[in-house]
Amino acid sequence: MALSVVIGVVLARSLDPAERGVYAVALTLTAVPAIVASAGLETAALRTAKCDQVADVLGLVVRRLVVVTGVVLALVVVVLLAPIAVLGLSGPQLIICLVSIPPVVAVQLYGNAILGLQHWWVWVAATITNAVTYLTVTVVLATTGWAGVASYQLAFLAGYLVALVCLLRAVRGHPHNLRAGRTSAVANTASRARSITISQAFFMRVQVPLLQLLSSTTAVGLFAVASPVADLLLVLPVAAGTILLPRYYSVETTPAAVRRNGLRIAVLTAAVGTLTALLAPWLVPLLYGADYFGAVLVLQIMVPGVVLFAYARVMQSYLISRSRYSPVLWASVLAVVVSVGVQLAATPALGAVGAALAVSAGFATMFAVICSVRVRDEKCE
Repeated sequence: MALSVVIGVVLARSLDPAERGVYAVALTLTAVPAIVASAGLETAALRTAKCDQVADVLGLVVRRLVVVTGVVLALVVVVLLAPIAVLGLSGPQLIICLVSIPPVVAVQLYGNAILGLQHWWVWVAATITNAVTYLTVTVVLATTGWAGVASYQLAFLAGYLVALVCLLRAVRGHPHNLRAGRTSAVANTASRARSITISQAFFMRVQVPLLQLLSSTTAVGLFAVASPVADLLLVLPVAAGTILLPRYYSVETTPAAVRRNGLRIAVLTAAVGTLTALLAPWLVPLLYGADYFGAVLVLQIMVPGVVLFAYARVMQSYLISRSRYSPVLWASVLAVVVSVGVQLAATPALGAVGAALAVSAGFATMFAVICSVRVRDEKCE
């Protein structure tokens, strides 16, 4: 994520706010379909891979990737035969978005399977290699005069392809059960977690296309500068939740210990978030340029919501480990409803600030719902 922030600086320095907004839309049109395509199975891979179910996990991953690749190829043919523009993207830019989806899905699914097996060093190597490749290619493009939306899309794709090679090398020695049925524990977890993943992905990504529709690409550009910094603040809670989910699933723990974990993560996130908010008026124009000063307030508004989510993310991992999917799903769906409602009301007048208010409102809703659930001692199913 730190390397991603550096990439964001390079992008902002080589693109004007409107072009940066178009690039943010392009990434969204890759990320959202990829998240939907991996929905449920990424949680199942993380939760069950260690519990003697790795063959089922990897078999279902291969089957999912075959389906995703087939759908993407069909859509590419459609775009080639009937050139269209979507949210300001040209036909070639849209094709790059589509072609990038299978590698992103593969990295997500194989990465979570490897984390579930607790081979964390492989995941770390693949993730850092991804970011370093993306950064290196981006810097080369920016310094040689090839800066542009399509070229940066290809840099993004290159990072994922390199990461995928690392992950495939790590899983090639593991068995793949290509006939894993729908009654398997992996498939059952994937089915029950799918709606949660899709709703949370929609909540995290809907602001960019809504900004494009309700405001301007310049507003999207400002939001695209603030959003990666807020994502950097999410690293700690998301990493903690990712590590704790398989641990909660395979090892008995107490609700009091879960709450302590959540509080520690929230306090650390609050400390870093406060420092970030205080330094933002100085750092944003220094790093990104004076044209992006409007991103300061956008970032500051998102920080309180991130802190609330830090606590809720740990609680979410515990609830999923105990097969209590309903409260997490309700929290995610309500977060989407509240976030979209706030953005529809605030964005036409406030632009990127309205999107920031929508993000914080959604995080606060997720926190309120998840933390209202009575957490009790239960054995995992």
